[in-house]
Amino acid sequence: MRLRPALLALASALVLVSSVSTTAHAQAVGGINYYYTETNGPDLQAGLAGQPLNECIPIPEVASSEDTYAYSPQNVSTDAYADVYPEDNCQGTKTRIEFNVPRDPSIHFRTVEFVPTSTG
Repeated sequence: MRLRPALLALASALVLVSSVSTTAHAQAVGGINYYYTETNGPDLQAGLAGQPLNECIPIPEVASSEDTYAYSPQNVSTDAYADVYPEDNCQGTKTRIEFNVPRDPSIHFRTVEFVPTSTG
């Protein structure tokens, strides 16, 4: 009779542990800061925060014009790399931006994909 409650408690604990680790991993999100230039305008700073992982995300400030780019990216995600691409739909040569690395103004990009650091 006492075996049944013990097994139930053990099974409940296993379910709880597995759901907590899955939830924590699912909540990992990406963020990036960058500069862009409006047509005949000054350099402006912008950013994306709370972005999903493993999805190609267009940079909204440059999406409407084929000849504009965001540049000088800074990854603000502690748990994700920011892979930036010079073309739409995450095409072209990927540049991986790690967390807290100094900005490089020579990096121009139009799209970004956040990849968990655990998958490198």
